[in-house]
Amino acid sequence: MPSLWSYNEWALAPEVVDLVEPFLGPDIILFSTHFNVIPRSHNTGKMGFSDYEDVDATKSVFDTEIIPTQRKDELAVPCKLQPNHCSLHDARTQHGSPPNTSDIRRCGWTLRFIPATSRLNPEYTDRQLMYLARGHNVLDQDLADPSKNYAHVIEERKRQGFKAH
Repeated sequence: MPSLWSYNEWALAPEVVDLVEPFLGPDIILFSTHFNVIPRSHNTGKMGFSDYEDVDATKSVFDTEIIPTQRKDELAVPCKLQPNHCSLHDARTQHGSPPNTSDIRRCGWTLRFIPATSRLNPEYTDRQLMYLARGHNVLDQDLADPSKNYAHVIEERKRQGFKAH
């Protein structure tokens, strides 16, 4: 598994941040394969967020998934990505893929960029990290140092039973 530093080194690379600047403006914060999306699912439900339930982690990439009553799998639209391509979509968009039954590793990587004018809910500061990706920390928020290891944050998420992707 790559270190947090290698993750940040890639995620904060100018080539990556250049992709989101046209959408978010010059002040950007980084907020901690084939798949399907449910169109417009990002603006429905509880302000676009979903509830999760535990699933068998030996049969799934994650150990939780959106509860079935909040999914409309029949509306899924395929997004076929070529090798080394990526998708840019709202983090609340329901998305997923069928099981990978091959011997070839499939990997998804979520990067959440937000405008630097967004403030993190204080209730989440013990389990979320934010990094200045570009521009200025316009709200003078506590930001993480991308060269440091924050393993304790992942442990705190587990301890609290935080269920989300």
